[in-house]
Amino acid sequence: MRRRIAAALLAALLLTGCAPAAEPAAEPAEPAGEPVYMALTFDDGPSPAWTPRLLEGLSRRGARATFFLVGSQIEGREDLVRRIRQEGHQIGSHSFSHRALTELSTADALADLEKCDRVLRQVLGEVAVDKAVTGLLAAGERPRAPGMKYRHYAPHAPVTVVTGEPERSARRIQGLLSDTAGVICFDEYAPLFPGHIIHKLGPAADKSAQARHVFDALRTFDGTDVTEIFAQCPDDGGLGLAVANRLKKAAGFHLIDADRPLIVGLTGGTGAGKTSALAALEDLGGTVLDCDAVYHQMLRTDPALREAITAAFGPVFCPDGSLDRQKLGTLVFSDHAALDRLNAIVYEYLPPELLRRAQGHTLVGLDAISLMESGLGRLCACTVAVLAPAEDRVRRIMARDGISEDYARLRISAQPSDAFYRERCSHILENNCATPAQFREQARIFFRSMLREIEHL
Repeated sequence: MRRRIAAALLAALLLTGCAPAAEPAAEPAEPAGEPVYMALTFDDGPSPAWTPRLLEGLSRRGARATFFLVGSQIEGREDLVRRIRQEGHQIGSHSFSHRALTELSTADALADLEKCDRVLRQVLGEVAVDKAVTGLLAAGERPRAPGMKYRHYAPHAPVTVVTGEPERSARRIQGLLSDTAGVICFDEYAPLFPGHIIHKLGPAADKSAQARHVFDALRTFDGTDVTEIFAQCPDDGGLGLAVANRLKKAAGFHLIDADRPLIVGLTGGTGAGKTSALAALEDLGGTVLDCDAVYHQMLRTDPALREAITAAFGPVFCPDGSLDRQKLGTLVFSDHAALDRLNAIVYEYLPPELLRRAQGHTLVGLDAISLMESGLGRLCACTVAVLAPAEDRVRRIMARDGISEDYARLRISAQPSDAFYRERCSHILENNCATPAQFREQARIFFRSMLREIEHL
């Protein structure tokens, strides 16, 4: 019986041709072996010319199919849509506009799918819509049907595709890898992932090689202990479009854009271990911007900033162009209003420069003592306060700066309390380690976990 159904389905395929449907030929001798199953689908309808003929042919053969309908084709053909369902066939969404969804933004693609969903509901009433059709799947979720989100070529482990310039995408992956992650990467970046199972796509510039290797790459990890996969993605030029399309579909469109800088703000009191934490961020492929250093460079080179300070406080720059720090300090440190005015000027000019310098980097650590007080935290995807016990901080400051214990305690007392940071920062990194090396390793683990949280991994 199953073989007869398969033969009928094959005959039904012929109905898509231009010739009138013919009766199927006598059944061939049944081949030995396991039964053969077929899934029959028809796209792009409903068609007033072809859909009725398909339905008639399927009905004669007792076969069922899936019709993937285009939402914009349904108006005026509602009765035909209802007939498809009434005769026992499945109906699926083929989007509303039939545009290539990979050429749309995620928001526009989801809006297009949702519009088709609304049209189908108006005609059919309540319909079952898998979450994979209208949004990203949560961790551990899978589409209910193999074709949902086109994951029929996907490996068993979930895939995350990282787009962007190859060096940046490789660095972003480097910062996200768990111990059980696999990597699909361009040949030249494989050395960045020691200890991980890797499938190389080919050189970053060789899209023909990538097209040859992409399907093998997606299956390499089945049967291994890999629990997640990160894939570099070529740009959309030439064959790269097909490779990128296949990778994105296998990932259920879970994408990370490495060309968009991810800015992490770091703050905390002196002696807490911020230097080691910043080094850990660099270990994960990050770039550190020292806000104080950037500001002092701007004081020497940025005409607009210099003019704004001069207009507010008079001639505070020396003939050689350097800032007369003592003169400016005398003006602002005895006058709260003047200090607020200076800070307002600084934080008008500093953020745009920091954002400019962040461009071209995938992960940026913003080093700022006054991160939260200044408003620079608003530039950041997350803010991290590095905290440590007061006695440890005193000991570190004394050893580092060669100062007395009393002076070290005075410096700490003049800075915000731990409670200040706990109330204002999104993340807290505690330093209870005996050595900077131990804390650096702890910080690497912390940042990797935090980055995965931000990327919803």
